[in-house]
Amino acid sequence: MFRDLTRRMDSEVLSHLGDPVTIDNESVVGVFQADWLEAGIGGEESSVNEPTLVVQDSVNASIGSMVDCLGKTYKVVRLEPDSTGLVRLLLRRV
Repeated sequence: MFRDLTRRMDSEVLSHLGDPVTIDNESVVGVFQADWLEAGIGGEESSVNEPTLVVQDSVNASIGSMVDCLGKTYKVVRLEPDSTGLVRLLLRRV
């Protein structure tokens, strides 16, 4: 019962606040972020872009899926389910 309530709440929040995206030609709504991470590589400071998309786990996405978001195309390189009904997709620009 709690999981069903959480899923409905997530669906409502995503429908109002999410970004329209296409995953493998299927229209869905998710929360897109493209954070810049500061990383030290071999003693040198570097910035790395890490785009992610959070969607409901009912969305049909897998490693290698193609995501079109905000006029750019990305490839799913990792899935991070959070056990609450949402999954974070780590993306790489194509």
